[in-house]
Amino acid sequence: MRILRLLLFFFLFLGFANVAYSQGVLMRIADRQMQNLNYQAAIESYKKVLEKKDIRDAKINIAEAYRKLSDTHNAEQWYTQVVQMSNIKIENYLYYAQMLQRNGKCEQAKKWFKRYAEAAPDDTRGQYLARSCDYVEELMTKSANRYDVKRLWFNSENDDFSPTYYRDGLVFASERNTEKYVKRSSSWSDKPFLKLFFIQMLSSSVENPNLPACEFIYSQPKLLSEDLSSRFHEASAVFSADEKEVFFTRSTTGNELGVTKSRATLPVHRLQLYHSEKVGESWSNPQRLPFNGLAYSCAHPTLSKDGRFLFFAADIPGGYGGMDIYMVERIGKRWGQPTNLGNQINTEGNEVFPSMDNSGRLFFSSDGQIGLGGLDIYFTEEIEPDIWSAPENLGFPLNTIADDFGITFNIEGSCGYFSSNRAGGTGGDDIYTFTKQSASVKVQIVNAETQKPINGVTVEEDCNDDAFITNANGIVVFDLAPSSCCTFKAEIEGFYPIGIQKCLENLEANSILIEMKPRLNFGITGVIFDQRTGLPLSGAKVELLTDCGDPTPYATQTTANGRFDFPIRSNCCYSIRATHNNYRVSTQEGHCTRGLNKSKNLKTKVYLQRK
Repeated sequence: MRILRLLLFFFLFLGFANVAYSQGVLMRIADRQMQNLNYQAAIESYKKVLEKKDIRDAKINIAEAYRKLSDTHNAEQWYTQVVQMSNIKIENYLYYAQMLQRNGKCEQAKKWFKRYAEAAPDDTRGQYLARSCDYVEELMTKSANRYDVKRLWFNSENDDFSPTYYRDGLVFASERNTEKYVKRSSSWSDKPFLKLFFIQMLSSSVENPNLPACEFIYSQPKLLSEDLSSRFHEASAVFSADEKEVFFTRSTTGNELGVTKSRATLPVHRLQLYHSEKVGESWSNPQRLPFNGLAYSCAHPTLSKDGRFLFFAADIPGGYGGMDIYMVERIGKRWGQPTNLGNQINTEGNEVFPSMDNSGRLFFSSDGQIGLGGLDIYFTEEIEPDIWSAPENLGFPLNTIADDFGITFNIEGSCGYFSSNRAGGTGGDDIYTFTKQSASVKVQIVNAETQKPINGVTVEEDCNDDAFITNANGIVVFDLAPSSCCTFKAEIEGFYPIGIQKCLENLEANSILIEMKPRLNFGITGVIFDQRTGLPLSGAKVELLTDCGDPTPYATQTTANGRFDFPIRSNCCYSIRATHNNYRVSTQEGHCTRGLNKSKNLKTKVYLQRK
């Protein structure tokens, strides 16, 4: 019997050991799938682990995998369990809050954003995103009547995004199958690899000869060019103004980057920026741009209007968070060093998919600024070299609680396209078209005397209660409803404020010129003397009285050399009253700026008699 019990114990031990061994193997497989970005497979492997034993890391990784796949509902369910655990990374509070917000549970999300802000006070996301719930009504209404948004029929059941204008159509990224790539799929989502597709746009046809502006008939999508296709992903393209160059994003592996197996510490997958030139009807062999790196990703290129600067998103070490927006200058065929656009734009979150419209406004998407949830679309302007204005959220209907990104405008700025994975779509990310129900009005502020543009002027309009700051060209752009009449107010130190009313139908080419008069700078400077000795008096009390209705006089004391000075206004007359211990009060009148049309400093001398 004793031998039988020992044998029974031995076999039970082997059974437990086999279960533990299989769990360990499954966890290692799942972890490897997670590291290789094979999120869908990792989820299934972790779930098999949990069928055998409750392991906290498996739950945490399932939540993260669903978040990476933008499956917000499943991610929320798993993060609900994760945040109840002890000794978890505080980022899980943030991720849970983001999933709640994207699922329309803003008040619940606010609680967890605040909890994250308390745990990570140096990360502005917790504070910004907690405040987002307070701005929901404003963001849902501010632009509700400015844009008409429609989903397009050519979206596939998979991801379609990052539209950009090219020739007489659009180029966009898509996971749809092609005959050549149908058998290959991405380990990330188990879907076909992204490729660049082209679709032609016709503004009229025999059946529809008079389509409204910004409405088109679209052809069937086709692969843009096999010259630009590799074994992996291609996406997010932008073309030069002459359409002879293309910049785009391509995914790469360690082997393609020259990383050997012995350098296992380097990441396996990276996004890189590539460039190709048109050669006849073909494209040259794409070349990696020189500022790509082995230790970081670069993606989502866009060009300035003159083609001099390339903007892109990257997670270059030393940035502000996940992906940041960078710019790099091209001089001839040489590239400079990328420059981070700074913390006015970039946050601890992700700033991605930059694009620039014809007026020079830079659009991008962020999940770290105040918004409706997920990625929201914002715009900013370079108000002076290397200084950008505070990002402005475009609001609903361009932004929703889902991811909204990859916006592009036509030359006139009257319509365009963007990407979103909002509810009601065809697949994951879909392409939408929008038509502005408003007109872009350019307001330029100039110096009335020199006619030179004034930088840094705050310009307000009362139709939408918007306010922007002029850039180096003295320009701001407002979106206003047709036939609206608005009052525009401009103000900056050193100039007289001005307000004018303009009606949209009376504007020539939708532009307004506002001339601001420089303030006339006047002052009174003087010296107080002892009349008997002729020496300056220090410590004398000097008061300035005016006929412009100031309730109390300005007062000061003379310096060691008997000097005083006052700033004074235009169109006023002033009196100076001076006194000192053991001296009689002296009043001097007749210091007037009335009628002067140039800045001037009035000078005077005052003599005091001893008592």
